[in-house]
Amino acid sequence: MKPLKLTVLIIVVIIVLFLAIPFFLPGTVVITQNQCMKAVPELPFRQVNELKNWENWSPFTDDSTAVITYNDIANGVGAGYSWKGQKLGKGSLAIVKSEPYRYIETKIDFGPQGTVKGSWNFQPANDSTCVTWSLTIDNLKYPFGRWLGLMIKGGMKPMMKNGLVKMKEIVEPEQKSGEK
Repeated sequence: MKPLKLTVLIIVVIIVLFLAIPFFLPGTVVITQNQCMKAVPELPFRQVNELKNWENWSPFTDDSTAVITYNDIANGVGAGYSWKGQKLGKGSLAIVKSEPYRYIETKIDFGPQGTVKGSWNFQPANDSTCVTWSLTIDNLKYPFGRWLGLMIKGGMKPMMKNGLVKMKEIVEPEQKSGEK
């Protein structure tokens, strides 16, 4: 009978911890990465502001089954696209704010899973531009959403960094060819 009581006790402790820990986890998660690039702010800004350019550097374009549909606006406020794929699921992205060469804000809609705010800052620094990419996920529901928020941060940071490094590999040669 003792092994059964011990097993039940362990299960109860696990359940209590599973429910208690998310109570202390934040309902909002902000994930930020940055990368400096030897380029004028216009070059990385255009990579983000023109959504079709995302195909060249975005870490979220690796689903070969994804069908991407762009709307009629090519860049800036109102530009957007939707996607549907086995790996990526279904969703849409739209630029909701665009301040030339300084700041871009996006809204990513995952349907019933919620929305994510994306923001991009382009800060000149000597002969470079430091690009800061942030994703903000609000209203994480207790308990599962909060656990997800804890896990997603660790998974997203390297993906975002990889995207920024790819963008750097695109804009730095553009900068050099423009200087000649």
